[in-house]
Amino acid sequence: MNQITPEALEFLEEAKKGFDNVDTITYINKNKNYIALRSGFREDCLSIYELGNEVGLFTEQLPKQYTVIVDYDELEKLKKYKNTVENIKSVLSFYENSLNEHNVKEVLISVGMQLK
Repeated sequence: MNQITPEALEFLEEAKKGFDNVDTITYINKNKNYIALRSGFREDCLSIYELGNEVGLFTEQLPKQYTVIVDYDELEKLKKYKNTVENIKSVLSFYENSLNEHNVKEVLISVGMQLK
């Protein structure tokens, strides 16, 4: 990595203005000696390169593209619910495949249901 020069910092300010469109992922200056790339988890950082060498990673320079909120307790609950649903699907699939006219009543009783 090269040193961060005053010219690189000037380009950083120029590049920040060049990222006015959220779909823009690169910006090159007029002299084509610097390039800025949108980066980061929320795409709010700029990686600046001078003639192919990175000058620096400047975090949180642009408006955030995504809001990321993770409630890990809820995530664990969802994983458990997903496993429960998959188990129920598996049991239902087994019973669906094993049903025939003669054992419908026995199968329903075995899963706790009664015929009316």
